[in-house]
Amino acid sequence: MAITLQSPITITPPAVTTNGVTKTFPDVTLSSIDYSVYYDNGNQIASAMLKKVNRPVVLWSKNTTPSYSSVGQWTDADVDARLAEILGSNPQEYIQGLFSPVVKK
Repeated sequence: MAITLQSPITITPPAVTTNGVTKTFPDVTLSSIDYSVYYDNGNQIASAMLKKVNRPVVLWSKNTTPSYSSVGQWTDADVDARLAEILGSNPQEYIQGLFSPVVKK
């Protein structure tokens, strides 16, 4: 599944430092956001895994508005709309915020 962006965005994965050695990664430029949906009825959560950046976005859960149980059976269009809603007017900023600096000892 995918949603098309109005204009391409660039995501800069953070560097990873392990035992004092820092590894950097190339930027990822997206003109669309490819994703897979994963859901767990028992735990009442549905997430979209953003493929090219390998980051999850919670679409619906017990703690979201609307909640997982109130959404009922969703369609692909519902998922596209929800993901677009969550990403907001600045998807680059939202997706970049899914990353945090990584330091391993």
